[in-house]
Amino acid sequence: MMTSCQKNKTGDLVINVVDGLNNSVGTGKTVYLYNSLTDYDNSAYSKTASTDANGQVTFKTLEPGTYYADCDWTNNLGMTITSSGSGTVEIKKVTTITLAP
Repeated sequence: MMTSCQKNKTGDLVINVVDGLNNSVGTGKTVYLYNSLTDYDNSAYSKTASTDANGQVTFKTLEPGTYYADCDWTNNLGMTITSSGSGTVEIKKVTTITLAP
C-alpha cells in the first residue's frame, strides 16, 4: 500500500513517430523500447507499443536512466527503414523524443 510519504521514483517517456519526408505522423507503427544500449545492440527489447492517431506512444513509470527506441518504416520503394533514438528518463519528469526516417 502506498502512503503519502512515499515518493514516485519513476518518469515517463513519450515517443513521437514522424515521417521525415512529408512530416505526417506515423499512426499504428510499432515502437520497440530497450532498457540499455547493450539491449538495443542485441535487439532485446523490453516493451512494445503501437502509436496512436497522433503518431505517439507513452511508456509510463520507467525507472530513471537512458532508454533507446526504434520503429520500422516501409518507404515508397518497399524497403524497410529503421528510425531510432534515445532519451534519458528522470524522476517525476516526462521525456519526449522523436523518431523519423
